[in-house]
Amino acid sequence: MHSAGCKTHTRSFAMRTFSSDIAIANCWNYPTMKSLFVIGLSFVFALLPLQQGELDGEDTVANFKAAFLFQFAVANNWPPANDNQGFVIGIVGGESVYNELVDKYANKPVGSQVLEVIMLDEPSKVAQCEMIYISKAFTKNNGETATRTWIKASENLPVLVVSDAQNGLDWGAAINFKVVDSRIRYEINTAQAELHQITIGSKILSWAVQD
Repeated sequence: MHSAGCKTHTRSFAMRTFSSDIAIANCWNYPTMKSLFVIGLSFVFALLPLQQGELDGEDTVANFKAAFLFQFAVANNWPPANDNQGFVIGIVGGESVYNELVDKYANKPVGSQVLEVIMLDEPSKVAQCEMIYISKAFTKNNGETATRTWIKASENLPVLVVSDAQNGLDWGAAINFKVVDSRIRYEINTAQAELHQITIGSKILSWAVQD
């Protein structure tokens, strides 16, 4: 885990490039390959339509959103990392998504790092993360201004912001969850991601909602 202090990120034109396919190709021991296959399979299920009751079920939705967040970690291109530190996803107000990530994905490989998941309680801690997810419940309970405050905390940092609000992209997030045809999908602002030194991978782009 990272200390409470902020990590120092240096700007560079070099990028970390990795994907779940590369990870599978480089993992020769059967248990690891099996776990990665299960992760990939869970993401495929996340693309399937849900019944209204499932969409209303917090645990089911959290399972699918956690699968997406893990794919955002492994299939995008990131600034160079300190390999002695973990790849950190910070969760704002989404306890069910946090629990799913910890249960299914914590300590999984993300390039040369391992995935860490933390709950965030104040915007100043955004600098500890590579990605933050601002939950639908947080925005519903706290409103636009509070959500924008968390997004603004990522300015000038190589942090991917994932929101879960109707106007998330307009507020400055790079990726925003939405429901389309009873499916949990997402939309992307690639220019916003690039402002944070992150290049969205082709696989993530191909799965996004197209305007």
